[in-house]
Amino acid sequence: MTATPDRAPAPVAPGGESGPPNASRQPRRAPVRGARPLPPGGRARRRLLAAGATLPAVGLAAILLWRPGAPRNTFDHSLLVPVREAVWASGVVDGLLTALALAAFALAGCVLVRGRGRAWVDGGAVLLLVGAPLAASGPFAFGVLVWYAGDPAFSGSATTLLETVRADIGPLYGPVAAGTVLAGLGTLAVCVGLWRADRVGRVLPVALAVTTVLVFAVPSGRLTDVVQALQLLLVAAVGATLLGVREERW
Repeated sequence: MTATPDRAPAPVAPGGESGPPNASRQPRRAPVRGARPLPPGGRARRRLLAAGATLPAVGLAAILLWRPGAPRNTFDHSLLVPVREAVWASGVVDGLLTALALAAFALAGCVLVRGRGRAWVDGGAVLLLVGAPLAASGPFAFGVLVWYAGDPAFSGSATTLLETVRADIGPLYGPVAAGTVLAGLGTLAVCVGLWRADRVGRVLPVALAVTTVLVFAVPSGRLTDVVQALQLLLVAAVGATLLGVREERW
């Protein structure tokens, strides 16, 4: 009967554990960058931000297409008196929705873009947050102006007031123009960040950037309302993509 040779002991890996010689060099799965458990209430916050970036933009688009009250940028007293309540109400709602839509869009961009393109989105968000209250002040200020100037009891003096405002429009619309420019530049910067990150596809940021440029390029009038409404619907589409963000990246 042939004796069976003793089996050589298994080599000991560094650290005292037995195993194959390359056991300690087995590749480990790298952790996902930015991955973390969903914090308490994270899903609710995500939905809240998605609603804040979507609903105000859709509401503004509806106001632009519906255009309640007097025509755009009119200071004709005879046209403003019959619709003073509608102009005031739409001015308050327009200003509030403008501030909410711009601020929520800035935050949505920061949530969507965490890596490549983040510098563009962060810079654009700053411009949007600064421009939001300035751009929102215009509709509200005009609504308050029309509320008092449209009072039939002040028809003579109100007409003079409106003509004075039309002749010296700077104090009324100067801050609005500055806020609109800042918001436009911020939107373009966020579009660049979204395009580089490819978080919402490539078509949506390009379309939003094109409509943003067209808002400043087309002549003021009904066409401007249509282009701006399309821009706001694209902003709403970006906000809606927040509902598809992976929870571990929230």
